[in-house]
Amino acid sequence: MDAPKRDLNPRDNDLRCIVVAIAGAAVVFCVVAIAVYYWIADVAVHGWIHGGPVMLTGAMAGLFAGGLAAVVALILLLRRR
Repeated sequence: MDAPKRDLNPRDNDLRCIVVAIAGAAVVFCVVAIAVYYWIADVAVHGWIHGGPVMLTGAMAGLFAGGLAAVVALILLLRRR
């Protein structure tokens, strides 16, 4: 006799959708921020941490672009059902 299997943790699709959207936005933020920093700060020439205004400008631009991309990704992922 097999007992009927009960799902002790019922799946909450709305919560899952929110968690996936936030995780996706975080990944997009990191990828875009690193890519913009790499491009503007000339990491290929100077290395990851070289100081000075170029590094600061690259970091600020990377954070700004990463934030914009994360907001767009969050909106797109939350609208998708």
